[in-house]
Amino acid sequence: MVQFIPPLTEATLKNMATAGERRVAKFLQEYLPDSCIVWCNVPMGKKRLYADFLILFPDKGLLCLEVKDWKLQSVRGMQHLRWELVSEDGQRFLQDHPLEQAKKYAQNIRRKGQMGCFF
Repeated sequence: MVQFIPPLTEATLKNMATAGERRVAKFLQEYLPDSCIVWCNVPMGKKRLYADFLILFPDKGLLCLEVKDWKLQSVRGMQHLRWELVSEDGQRFLQDHPLEQAKKYAQNIRRKGQMGCFF
């Protein structure tokens, strides 16, 4: 069975920020190889931003997943670094591009690893 850190329990699932994160966690638990290790909601860097999932594939490397619960109709536009979204009450706002978020987390891990420490 895949190892989750912290262990994936009903309490852990309830503490996840979104329904999408809960669905992804259950999917990972069911479909990842047993050799994988999954860290959930990992604080990253000095700003303590949280990566949704970090997955270690021992024979391949580390994957950072950033989960978004956005509805297709709420996406108004995409740019290289940001997405434009509209809230249910019609307010438009910019959100960091999920790939950019994951890239920043991965770069942070790489820097920490080069210094001999993680997280």
